Amino acid sequence: MENKIDDKPDTGAKTPCHGNRLSFWIYLYWYVIGNIFLAIFAFLIVFAGPKWFALSACLYCVSTLSLVLVRYLDVRFFKGLTSTEEPATMVHWIKYSRNLFIIATILLLIAFKCRLFLS
Repeated sequence: MENKIDDKPDTGAKTPCHGNRLSFWIYLYWYVIGNIFLAIFAFLIVFAGPKWFALSACLYCVSTLSLVLVRYLDVRFFKGLTSTEEPATMVHWIKYSRNLFIIATILLLIAFKCRLFLS
């Protein structure tokens, strides 16, 4: 059997498979970008002036809901993967949503307490 130059040995390592650009951006949003938005809005809740406090809190909640929705779209329509690169199921989505709501609620309460403490 001949080895071609561009033949690569199978190392067994899985690589994320994103069928198109939209599925890649959806994955990137729920995995990285959306969480950065949550951190930014939590920071703004603590340090923004009174004029921006309500807007920051609303945007924080919208970002949390958008993460749940985008992850749902990823699992349901874009053959999303878990962080261990296994095919994601609705059970994974439910666990992700539950954990996200718990962590986001705790972070929001900490941001509110910090704001009260600093003012």
